[in-house]
Amino acid sequence: MQISRYLLVLFYLLGASAHAESMRLEYKAKSGILNLGSTSIFIEETKSRYNIQMDRNLSWPGVMKDLSSTAVSGMITDSSLKPQNYIQTRTGRELTRTTKINWKAGVPSVTMDPVIQTNEKTVLNILTAHNSIDPLSSIFYVMKQSNMKGNCYGEFISFDGFSSINTRLIPLEEKFVDTPVYSGQALGCRLEMRGISGLVMGGKNAEQTVAMVLWLGQTENNAYIPVLIQSQEGLKTISLRLVDFSQ
Repeated sequence: MQISRYLLVLFYLLGASAHAESMRLEYKAKSGILNLGSTSIFIEETKSRYNIQMDRNLSWPGVMKDLSSTAVSGMITDSSLKPQNYIQTRTGRELTRTTKINWKAGVPSVTMDPVIQTNEKTVLNILTAHNSIDPLSSIFYVMKQSNMKGNCYGEFISFDGFSSINTRLIPLEEKFVDTPVYSGQALGCRLEMRGISGLVMGGKNAEQTVAMVLWLGQTENNAYIPVLIQSQEGLKTISLRLVDFSQ
């Protein structure tokens, strides 16, 4: 309920309903033949603003649990995104934590409840997160790059409140993707993420590179949307396959 009330107030203040375009994407998560749960993403966009909400319900017995609601709002300027307000409530294997980030002139401030425990190796240098974008905005950025250029290029700092991460976009060759709601060629975009500062990548060494691949297919309106998302969790690959889509 906390996230829903936040979004309603946010949409009202930002006037997101005026001349807005929206879409909802539903995904099912698997690792091999193991069903892990579901993820839904709602995106609302005007010429100058955007709002995104993501709800995840993923569970891998003995490995991970991710029950979370995340929302972000921000500005669209030319080809760049400038997040302003981000909030996530996430329940893991041990506790529930709410993280809020506010950006002013590109400078983020973070509040957490409960506060995360760090040591000298995992303490965050907030200066490394200036002019950053959050993980939800990162996915939206890849979509917008694909819509404008037909491929993905770029480099930016991603920031989730815990860690700042250098993210590099690398275009891949097209491949055929088949899902319950999409069947056809899809653009590939590889996100290579290397930690800079903080509790990076779930506690991994900052020097270690982690990758996620988005495969984007075109809708009837010629907009690119992620139809398959693949990421690595330890030695396992998690795939999010698009099972429902509405505009």
